Amino acid sequence: MTIFNIRATKDTFVISDKKCRPQCHSPCLPVGKTGLGYMFYTRFISYIFFDLSEIPGDDEITSAKLKISLYDPPCLGHPPDYMGIQALKEPFRDCYTNYQNRPAVIPHSLKKSLFTV
Repeated sequence: MTIFNIRATKDTFVISDKKCRPQCHSPCLPVGKTGLGYMFYTRFISYIFFDLSEIPGDDEITSAKLKISLYDPPCLGHPPDYMGIQALKEPFRDCYTNYQNRPAVIPHSLKKSLFTV
């Protein structure tokens, strides 16, 4: 078994109530939702890109860990109860991707993970 430590090479996020305006070069990636119920809430979706090209093409990824810091910069509000991680079908671009043109995801790739702090 070979272990690779791969850092994220780019990231961005979208906000559901900012459908046409992309968010550029943010120091943090907000996730989750805020608001007053089903009809009136803002949803945050964050995207992180990992370049896996250093992994040989015939190798198979059997396990992965993702380390996320909630306190650098400090977390605003309460940490989410869980995080959903899903693979994208197409790339995203910082300062271009917004809620309306956000990338499609690969169906059935969603993994939910409890958040432990």
